[in-house]
Amino acid sequence: MSLGELHLAVERAEREPILGHRVEPVRARIDEAAQLVTADSDPALQARILLRVAALKMVEMDFEAADKALERAGALCDEPSLRFLGGVRACRVAIRRGERDRPAALLIGTATRLDAIADDTAAWRDVAVEIALGIAELELHADEPDASAFDGLDEIPDEHVDAAFTAHQLRATHLIMIGQGEQAAHALRAALKIAVACASPEDEVEMRLALAGVLVERGDTIGLEEATRHVQAARERAGSASRGGTRTEGVGRPESETMDQLQVAALIGQAGVLARRGKVASAIDRCLEIARLGAARGDAPRLVAAVGLMAELYGQTGDYASAYRTIAEAYQGLRDATGNDVEPLFRPHLAALRDRMGGDRFDRMIEDVRKARTLADNLTESRSH
Repeated sequence: MSLGELHLAVERAEREPILGHRVEPVRARIDEAAQLVTADSDPALQARILLRVAALKMVEMDFEAADKALERAGALCDEPSLRFLGGVRACRVAIRRGERDRPAALLIGTATRLDAIADDTAAWRDVAVEIALGIAELELHADEPDASAFDGLDEIPDEHVDAAFTAHQLRATHLIMIGQGEQAAHALRAALKIAVACASPEDEVEMRLALAGVLVERGDTIGLEEATRHVQAARERAGSASRGGTRTEGVGRPESETMDQLQVAALIGQAGVLARRGKVASAIDRCLEIARLGAARGDAPRLVAAVGLMAELYGQTGDYASAYRTIAEAYQGLRDATGNDVEPLFRPHLAALRDRMGGDRFDRMIEDVRKARTLADNLTESRSH
């Protein structure tokens, strides 16, 4: 195996985008490289593979494994740029664990020293990108984030696909926090473009739903129309992916459980947009579809969540009786079907309805519904005789 072939295998592992969900394609590239790079290979190549493993483990939220990979990389290699990259990435792992003071000091110290120690090679540019991400991630958790902490994200080039994807999301999150919805929408559109280009249906669905949420909050007609298109596209994408219809070479089939959850999220998003546009009946249809999915899979929490959303939609129109009947009938049906005590699942939704209506009005409504049901039963019996 030539040195050039080893470098190429490692570069393929580094360049395969992870985004938020492309774990398996990246794992496959890492495995390919690891089979070629042995303990006798260049320590820098071994360290680069371990740095990529750490990035993968960060996405998987396995921070202990990420730390171990970074420690091994640091022990293997004396290359300054790789050691700095590993150190900054360890700060990002610490931030995700909830630490603040130590990673803040290290990030700021490294950023201050970088111009004096770095050259204009790709390796040091990678360090600068990692610092920009770390500082933005750190500041995002501050009580009053400093807007200048996000300036470095603008310098991250599109060819750093994973970093650019993360940068767009960080920028969007900050802009949403400070009430700049239009700029946040621009950032989410950029992240969506990357997800589509990388053929990552899970990331595409998530970005479409996030973008739709921002557009709905904006509230104008053009924004609502764009939101409608995005939630419909998200629903179709999640549905086709869960059936295996989006499988592409080198990417593989998305995990069905993840896509199933995203399909439900897309339906909820559709219901929200339709309700915002005044199409309550269509929104309730989406809730019914979620409920049917929950019933078909024996997923009681999903069924109850759909019922709660339907009740909320009825409540928004002032049809509190329908909201109550929806909850009560679902409770009775689920109790009879399972034989279990399902009251705790429904109690929060009844409490929310009571809070919306007021206690006295709620009690009167329940009594009216009970009387109407008794009358209907009596009429049915008299007709049968």
